[in-house]
Amino acid sequence: MPLNAAAAMIDNALQPLVLVTSVQMLLYAVAWLLCAWLLRQDRRAVAHWGGSMLTMSAAFLLIGLRGEPRTWLAYTGANLLLVLGYVLVRRGFERFLHQRPRDAEHLALFGLAAAGFLLLGPGAEQAFWRVLLAYGVTVLIVLRAVQTLMRQVQVEYGLWPSLVIVSPGLLVMAVGLLRVGQQLQDPGRQLELHLTRLNNVEMILSYLVGAAAFNFSYMTMVMVRMTRRLQAMSLQDSLTGLPNRRVIEARLKHEWRRWVRHAAPFTVLAVDLDHFKQINDTHGHLAGDEMLVQIGQRLQAGVREVDTVARTGGEEFLLLLPDTDAAAALAAAERVRACVGDEPLRVRGQSLRMTTSVGVAQVGGDDADVAAVLARADAALYRAKEAGRNRVCGVDAPQAEGVPASTA
Repeated sequence: MPLNAAAAMIDNALQPLVLVTSVQMLLYAVAWLLCAWLLRQDRRAVAHWGGSMLTMSAAFLLIGLRGEPRTWLAYTGANLLLVLGYVLVRRGFERFLHQRPRDAEHLALFGLAAAGFLLLGPGAEQAFWRVLLAYGVTVLIVLRAVQTLMRQVQVEYGLWPSLVIVSPGLLVMAVGLLRVGQQLQDPGRQLELHLTRLNNVEMILSYLVGAAAFNFSYMTMVMVRMTRRLQAMSLQDSLTGLPNRRVIEARLKHEWRRWVRHAAPFTVLAVDLDHFKQINDTHGHLAGDEMLVQIGQRLQAGVREVDTVARTGGEEFLLLLPDTDAAAALAAAERVRACVGDEPLRVRGQSLRMTTSVGVAQVGGDDADVAAVLARADAALYRAKEAGRNRVCGVDAPQAEGVPASTA
């Protein structure tokens, strides 16, 4: 094929590819900005990524408009927008990983690029230095992002997913270093992106692939985090942050299997707040909610790390104590009762007291399933209420039943 014909084909392919890349990045920007509008968590990070795609879309639009005479907007403006786009990507990543943005470094790199592009101007005679500056700064920004963020990404997502997440950045670095090497190898040849060159078609295609890889991997990253949050919320009481009924039921089943296989004892404490309705009626539901949060914290402080404290109802809590016999469980129940009732709670500027009734049941050979243990714990709790409240009752240890709590 004659060289002129080949050049014409390349030229005919290059211009549409540049515009397609601009439109593609604009669509990604719209998607990210829509997500930023809809999402509450990670909104700043997502907005940064939307902004980066928007600036890069504008940059490729300007590249597509390049020609003669050379204008500052099409050459210097496009380069500055590309550098700004990569800075926004990195800063968004810092926001997403809850790191303090390295704004001094971002400003220094962008300022270096801006000064260089403004000094060089749009002239053809400075194309060599513009290419080195544009791709060199891009590689440096991406390299610093990978260095500072890779470890935290690996901690949150694991090794292999983290490699997938940083792969678009590695691709950008590889392409940038390749272009720098090509320009250094042939200093007299202009390698600006708009010119009719076969390797420029390849470069545009790499931008298309890299943008797709970046956006899809980062969207996946956002979705994984959202899914994990939703899973955590489904296992957590929304007010107190304690495990909910679903969690403790699963752990009870686990302990039951350990009991069946290895005779590993466990004990259940059914805890109910005494006259809690009066708090809501007298001081309001906000005060009641604040009290529940503090009581949840006190219950957790009164047991071991291996124990589970769950909120199962309005003022009802259920505690699971693995590897605990009846005597130890009754002692733990008394500590729990004391943790809540011995010291007043500071609620909305007032000192309020709250006491608890606690029912204790240890798993035994007569239990057909977990439900039988829970039923005995509820029965013990009912007996504590009937005996005057603010006390611990245990079905499995009659000698400790009905022991009144010490008054504070």
